[in-house]
Amino acid sequence: MSKIRELNKVYQKDEDIKRRWFTDDDFWDLIVWAENNKIIGFQLCYANKAFTWKKSGEYSHQNVDEHRNRTPILIPDGYFDRELIRDKFLEDSKDIDKQIVDLVVEKIMNYHNQ
Repeated sequence: MSKIRELNKVYQKDEDIKRRWFTDDDFWDLIVWAENNKIIGFQLCYANKAFTWKKSGEYSHQNVDEHRNRTPILIPDGYFDRELIRDKFLEDSKDIDKQIVDLVVEKIMNYHNQ
């Protein structure tokens, strides 16, 4: 079982918006953006997919397209198995900030496949 942990010393380009980065050894990356200590967005990456939420209400679920000799880009991806991702995330995120876990789970469950 893989556990998500926070990386220390994450490069901060913008002084107003702070970024926190969580990862595990083989499945997850979670990047959380905060302004004035309030979460304004996050991107949950898993299995070459990215689920993104922004405070503005914007949601997206995308696939990481990694063609050879090109920079990877995000392209629209169809079905998002909310229950499966929620359950796996809850299992693997027991050691990180509960406020972040609760928000990510809430947004996962609020997302409607498009």
